[in-house]
Amino acid sequence: LFGFREAMKRLLLEAWGQAKEKLVALYKAVAENVYRVEGKRLYAPDGTWMYLNKTVSGITIRAVSVETYFPDVLKLPREKLNLFQLGWRASDEGNNGNRPFIGTTQSWQVFAWSAVRYGRLHLHIAKINITREGVSVTINVRSKSWKQEWDKERATELVVEHLKSDTWEPLLAMWLGDGESRRGEVLKGSYKIVVAHKNPEKLGPRFGVRKALVASGRKTFEKLKSAAGTYGLLLDL
Repeated sequence: LFGFREAMKRLLLEAWGQAKEKLVALYKAVAENVYRVEGKRLYAPDGTWMYLNKTVSGITIRAVSVETYFPDVLKLPREKLNLFQLGWRASDEGNNGNRPFIGTTQSWQVFAWSAVRYGRLHLHIAKINITREGVSVTINVRSKSWKQEWDKERATELVVEHLKSDTWEPLLAMWLGDGESRRGEVLKGSYKIVVAHKNPEKLGPRFGVRKALVASGRKTFEKLKSAAGTYGLLLDL
């Protein structure tokens, strides 16, 4: 894990250096009123640019990547590990050259996903996002030790099949990828497991735009916690 930490630290420092240099140039251009806007891009005189959006603006980061290794920290039996992998595939995980990958702005997801796709990884920082709430980093992680086993539709079907047989590990991982958590409602005793999906009807009743109410009730959360097992220790950290 120390090796992974150092690789991530080096990656973030390189991205930080690029972001700072570009933001300084853009800030100076705006302060001196020498900037220009073309479409959804803001340019400085030297060609430095950032994209503009109503909710998220940002800076593209170039050639910041690293090869690293994430150890098998969970030590799960292969059968249980596959259940967690299945849930991630049904949600955030993509397929890149027959290799699993994930793109995320949530730093905790990098660790949660890598723990079930441990081994050799390629990490790449794609952009820095700027919002009213602050700054986030888009990190793409590609596994070089695993091959992709399912397409998205089949993975979703299997999550539902496992849930019907009272196997909750795939749903837990799917919820980590695309789930919704409203702490206020939970504290009031309203327990709902809501997951975003392109075809929500495959999971359960629609719950807003492209969301499904997969399960509800306090016992469902208890089952998720029980299914987490060793994975739950990592998530707590």
